[in-house]
Amino acid sequence: MANKKGIVYFVGAGPGDRGLITVKGSTLLAQAEVVLYDNLINTGLLDCCSPTAEKISVGKTGGEPSLTQEEINRLMLEKAQEGKRVVRLKGGDPFLFGRGGEEAQVLYQAGIPFQIVPGVPSAIAVPAYAGIPVTDRRYASSVAFITGHEAPSKDVSALAWPETAHAADTLVFLMGMRNLTSIVEQLIYHGREPETPAAVIQRGTLGTQKVVAGTLDSICQLVQKHALKPPGILIVGDVVKLRRELGWYEYLPLFGRRIIITRELQEQNLLSEILEQNGAEIIQLPTIEVLPPDSYQGLDEAIAKLPQFQWLIFTSSNGVRFFVERLLHSGKDIRALSSHFIAAIGSGTARTLNSYYIKADIVPEEFSAEGVVAAFEKQNISNVRVLIPRAQKARDVLELGLRALSNDVLAVPVYKTVIAPELQHAETFKSLRPGDCLVFTSSSTVHNFFDSAPSGVLPELREMIMACIGPITEGALRKRGFSAHIVPATYDFASLAEAIIKYYACDGN
Repeated sequence: MANKKGIVYFVGAGPGDRGLITVKGSTLLAQAEVVLYDNLINTGLLDCCSPTAEKISVGKTGGEPSLTQEEINRLMLEKAQEGKRVVRLKGGDPFLFGRGGEEAQVLYQAGIPFQIVPGVPSAIAVPAYAGIPVTDRRYASSVAFITGHEAPSKDVSALAWPETAHAADTLVFLMGMRNLTSIVEQLIYHGREPETPAAVIQRGTLGTQKVVAGTLDSICQLVQKHALKPPGILIVGDVVKLRRELGWYEYLPLFGRRIIITRELQEQNLLSEILEQNGAEIIQLPTIEVLPPDSYQGLDEAIAKLPQFQWLIFTSSNGVRFFVERLLHSGKDIRALSSHFIAAIGSGTARTLNSYYIKADIVPEEFSAEGVVAAFEKQNISNVRVLIPRAQKARDVLELGLRALSNDVLAVPVYKTVIAPELQHAETFKSLRPGDCLVFTSSSTVHNFFDSAPSGVLPELREMIMACIGPITEGALRKRGFSAHIVPATYDFASLAEAIIKYYACDGN
C-alpha cells in the first residue's frame, strides 16, 4: 500500500476574535492531524481541533525563547512528510505581512502539496471594531496597507517615504508600535499635515481592545499617556473622524471584561459564544478531561437487559454521548430505546439527546437531580425500573430519591472525569488577574481548580468575581471558602450568561 501523502493548509486565523475565522478554516482545523500555530492567534480556535490532533505553538515572541523560522520550516516539512494533514494557523491572513509566502515556497521546493485559506485581515477588521472604515466615499477612496516593522536584515528602509506619506487617503500601518514615533515623524516630514486624524488600536477585536484617537501631532503622546503596548495598528486619515459616530464595540455590555471559564477539555459551549458576542474577552481554562470508565462491564450488562427498564435518566451530555457510543458498539441503535421513557437533567443534555433524534419526556424546571426526583413525585411515577448512565463518581441524590419513591434504580458508570493536563502547569494560572470573572460550570470544575491552584494564586481570587452555574456548584465553591457573586435562577449556560451580563450592568464599574 502506498504511503499516505501529507498536505499543508495555510489557514488565516483572523485578527483575534475567534468568530472571525472562515468556515473553511474552522472545518480544516477540525480535520487536522497537526496544527502549527502562531502566538498571536486566539487559542480558543484550538477548540475546533480533534482531541487527537497534535497542537504545537511555533509563535515568535520578542525577547523570549522561540523557534527560528528555519526550525518552523523543518517541523512543517517533517509532519507533512509523515503523511499528516497539517494546518499552519497564522494570524490575520497568511499572505498579508506574514511569512506565508516564504513557508509555502519551502513546501513547493520539497514537493509537498499545500493550499491557502485566506483569513480576515487585521488591517480591515481591527479598524472596523474601532468604528473606523478604512474607506468612505466622503473621506477616502483609497487605502494603503504598510508594514511598520521591516526585516532586521535591511540596512535601508524599503519604504519610499515621500511616496508612502501620500500613497492613499487612508494609511494603515501594521506592527508599527515600536516604530511609532519614527513613522509619525516621517509622515509629517514628507508632507502629511500634523492635524491629520490618527488612531492607534491595541488588541483589536478582543474584549480588552484599547483605542486612542487624535492627530499625527498628538498620537504619540496619547499612546504614551494611555500606556498602549504592542501589538497595535496605526490608522492615518480623515476616516478616523467617523469613530465618534461609528464606534460600537466598546458599547457592548461586557466590553473590557475578562471572563475565565472553567470547563471540560474539549467542551465547546454556548456560554463562551454569548459572552463574546456581548464584548467579553474569554479565557478558556480546561479543568476536566472526560475519559471512558475503568470498566464497561456494568454498562454492557445494562444494555443487554434494556427491555427490563422502563425509564432512562441522563444527567449530562457526556452521559448521552458515551451511552449511545456503547449502544452502537453492542450492535444496537436508538431503536432499542423506542419503548423507553427518557428524562434529562438540563436543556444542554436534552439538546444532545435531540442530536441523536431522541426526545426527552421529562426535562425538569430545576436542572438538578433534585429536580428529576420532584418531577417523578409530581407525576406519581413509582414501581418502575430506572437506568441512570452517569459519571463514575457522582452524587447519589438521584438514586436515593427515586428509590424513596419505590422505584428500582440501577446507576452505571459510562465515563469518568479526571483533572485536565493543563492544570498540572503553573503557567495556566498566570492568566488570572484581580478583577476577572471566574466562572465554574460544575462542582467538578471547582474541585479540580482548587486542588490544582498554586497557593500563591488563592489571595488573588479574593479580588475576582465568582460565577457558578447552579446551587450545587455554588455549594462546592462555598466549601472552598469562597462565595459566588453570580448564580442564575435557571441552571444552564444561556441563563448563566444572562446573569453575568445583568450583574455587570447593575455593577456599572
